[in-house]
Amino acid sequence: MSSLVRETVGTVLILLVAIVALLIFWSVRRRRAAQESILPRPVTANAEKDLFPCLYVATVFADKPLDRVWAYGLGGRGRASVGFFGKNLVISRIGEDSIAIPLHDVKEIFRGGATIDRGVERAGLIQILWQLGGTNLITSLRITSNQEQSYKALLVQVKGNHE
Repeated sequence: MSSLVRETVGTVLILLVAIVALLIFWSVRRRRAAQESILPRPVTANAEKDLFPCLYVATVFADKPLDRVWAYGLGGRGRASVGFFGKNLVISRIGEDSIAIPLHDVKEIFRGGATIDRGVERAGLIQILWQLGGTNLITSLRITSNQEQSYKALLVQVKGNHE
């Protein structure tokens, strides 16, 4: 194969990768805009006290668990911590707006092993079923240390603050 053919093939492949990346970018933007037209912006607040550090994995629609919520920056993964502010469960995400979920909107907290594009050991995720403007969402958090202790502390705090 001549060097001209190799260079041409290489250039075409680089262009294809760039085109695919742009298509993905535009698809996410469209999906985000569509979701923001039906979902209200989540409340934000800073936690008064953090319970534990975690990794924010994903928020999905409860009735469509393979559909990630991209609205208002909820689509990105990253480091976070869980805490409370008044009657709100707060997920403080590094580099993104925090999510303050009013406790009356928290429907259930349970353990899981998988969410969209992420599988971990059995019960390796804390999953929070909550309501945002009438839409049920599931937010998944990955606890990296003291999983059982963190999960139990969260349940105690939610129950204690919910009453």
